[in-house]
Amino acid sequence: MRVVFAGTPVFAARALEALLASRHEVVAVLSQPDRPSGRGQKLVASPVKQVAVAAGLPVYQPHTLRVRPAPQTAGPTTVTGQRGGLNGAGPHVRNAGAADAPESPAGTARATAAGQGHAAPETDEQRRLREARNQEALDTHAALRALNPDVMVVAAYGLLLPQTTLDLPRFGCLNIHASLLPRWRGAAPIQRAIEAGDAETGVGIMQMEAGLDTGPVGLERRTPISATDTAATLHDRLAGMGAEAIVAALDALAAGTLGFTPQAAEGVTYAAKIEKAQLRVDWSRPAHEVACHIRAFDPPGATTRLEGAEDPAAQLRVFDPVVLDEEASIALQRAHGQMLHDHSAADGRKVSQADDACPAPVAPGTILQAGEVGIDVICGDARVLRLQSLQRPGGRRQPADVFLRGHPLPAGARFASGSGDE
Repeated sequence: MRVVFAGTPVFAARALEALLASRHEVVAVLSQPDRPSGRGQKLVASPVKQVAVAAGLPVYQPHTLRVRPAPQTAGPTTVTGQRGGLNGAGPHVRNAGAADAPESPAGTARATAAGQGHAAPETDEQRRLREARNQEALDTHAALRALNPDVMVVAAYGLLLPQTTLDLPRFGCLNIHASLLPRWRGAAPIQRAIEAGDAETGVGIMQMEAGLDTGPVGLERRTPISATDTAATLHDRLAGMGAEAIVAALDALAAGTLGFTPQAAEGVTYAAKIEKAQLRVDWSRPAHEVACHIRAFDPPGATTRLEGAEDPAAQLRVFDPVVLDEEASIALQRAHGQMLHDHSAADGRKVSQADDACPAPVAPGTILQAGEVGIDVICGDARVLRLQSLQRPGGRRQPADVFLRGHPLPAGARFASGSGDE
């Protein structure tokens, strides 16, 4: 099979390496343009581009694959063509489909002005940029068409694919999607599966079509999500599974034995793009949910802040959570002279009643103890969550005991919940 490969991050690079080692012929690679990185903001090639260059493959890096018409003025308003948005980083890909957000601030301004009924004429600079991007897209399509590919493999590419791209290969485009479709279509399936407490996930080889991850699935691989899995560990495992699966799928496609099954109409969920505010820990939630939240956003790390602290350096990233059982949670509270009043366990049973010596309830987010084994924090269901690693802004991730040597956290201090973190 003659393969055009489209991808950008490490997740995709694993699949490209597997294809290069297979009997299939990779004839070209698409990847996003080089991005500035590091303190010096030097342009850095994507992991996929690095693999492709090492293999001597031609690499195309268009800013978009869509050809955008010139804005048409009708009365006082400016009507713009459909615009597609860029997908976020991570092991996922957004398919072509309905109109998305504009790809540039200039496009956003024009779209907003048009929506409000105010004319926003295209400037000369905007016109030149649009025409340059259009020519770039046309040149890329022409080059790929000349290669006469049998199939395009897409893995976390990061750009929307228009129908002209989907129709270019003889067998269409196959997407390596990191979830068990139709669950977790969209931008961040790995993180959302862990955050939701899913017991299982996997990868699917999907025939791409105009909808957002709606195409039929030809092959699937499954894996359990353990209590210690993070976004990083699950990403790496799924990357390997996806690499194996796409080679198997292309083998079957070449043999004429790859069949596709439409996705079920029930059980559709969407993995929304991760926003910075969603990293904040809400300690009022049950301990199990807090633990899933912390693991889902590792990396970059869920954030929390000591209540009342104004110093930006007081913001912490927390990792490696362990939920203590009910007996251990109660024992810790008693040992520190603190007892939750009229709280319930996860199964709905009362875990304790305050005695005369300890009448005051403990607020969620309160630190019961901080020592060598970790930092023990009360959650909303009266269970204790132990944090085993922490990181200060600009610092390195450290085991709790190492962190505490330089940054003590006293018992009785409290982490703010939700919007209290920044």
